[in-house]
Amino acid sequence: MRSIWNSFDATADSDKAALSKHFYKYHDLTQKPHIAQCFKVTFVEQPKASYHEECEHKWFHKTDPEINI
Repeated sequence: MRSIWNSFDATADSDKAALSKHFYKYHDLTQKPHIAQCFKVTFVEQPKASYHEECEHKWFHKTDPEINI
């Protein structure tokens, strides 16, 4: 995602480009904002590395995240 954001490529066809596509489509931008101004991250748990996939799946379905693209 960071490399797509750095290029601000809103034409990339992947989930990694979702944030760029959203900002390109829904915000009147003359230049790319700093990525820290675009979203917030909240850590709800600190699992062991071997458990990351399961936790990602669990929280993805509990929070039902979405982005307008």
